[in-house]
Amino acid sequence: MGAIKWGWHGLDITLDLFQRTHDRGKGWSEHSHEFYEVFWIEEGYCLHRLNGEAALLGRGDMVFLIPGDRHSGEAVKSDRMVHVNLSLEKSTLERIREHYAIGDDLWPWQTNRSRTLRLTERQIQILGNLRETVDCQSRLDHDLFVLQLLKFLKDPLENSMDGLPDWLRESLRTFHDRRLYGRGVEGLAGLSGYSREYISRIVKSKLNKSTTELIRDIRFEGILHLLRHTDRPLLEIADDFGFRSTAYFYKCFKDRYGQTPAKYRKNYRSKTADTSFH
Repeated sequence: MGAIKWGWHGLDITLDLFQRTHDRGKGWSEHSHEFYEVFWIEEGYCLHRLNGEAALLGRGDMVFLIPGDRHSGEAVKSDRMVHVNLSLEKSTLERIREHYAIGDDLWPWQTNRSRTLRLTERQIQILGNLRETVDCQSRLDHDLFVLQLLKFLKDPLENSMDGLPDWLRESLRTFHDRRLYGRGVEGLAGLSGYSREYISRIVKSKLNKSTTELIRDIRFEGILHLLRHTDRPLLEIADDFGFRSTAYFYKCFKDRYGQTPAKYRKNYRSKTADTSFH
């Protein structure tokens, strides 16, 4: 394991948070555990293997792990890699989920959905500020830390634009409302009046992602809204958001959320009905 820069463990509250630094070529060997975990990269690159599948992670990439997962990590490309790791006992996480009535759509510790998230620079800063001020003996502080992670998942559209200049935020909202996704980055550039190269530099510096990734995030937020709150046919939704075919729409959606659009809609409606009944 790499050197621990700092860390805390709450007595009687089984939750651990720590930061480790690994030199290039070093990391952690494959292992599994019976608790929940989430980690994110703050510096450098990590070759991460999760249940036999490899992925290159960079600054801001966050991964949610469930009991039974097997994973390993190695610092690559740069001289060192820094990651922050949060471990939570089952009982701690189950208590938080039950107490705050958190639904499946905001719960990343699931096998049937994507368990990765790209943090913006501002979100990395928020987590950094939280960990510097957290009281490791406070159940409230522990809950707030976990709830902040979940809040990043709550409103992808606003999160995706967090930290951008006003003119670009307004252009993205208009881009979203006009359903210009088929025109991609060129469409956004034409709408904003700035070059795609200039926009790409701003998005990369502020959000640590490409403009294409940003547009994809906004696109899927609009899709989720229609699936949740309308009965629009899937063929129309796919066409509205610039997909070349319904089959391709299904594939992209399932790759991102671990289920088909039809199943997502059905599950969301069922959960909403259950909540309304109670």
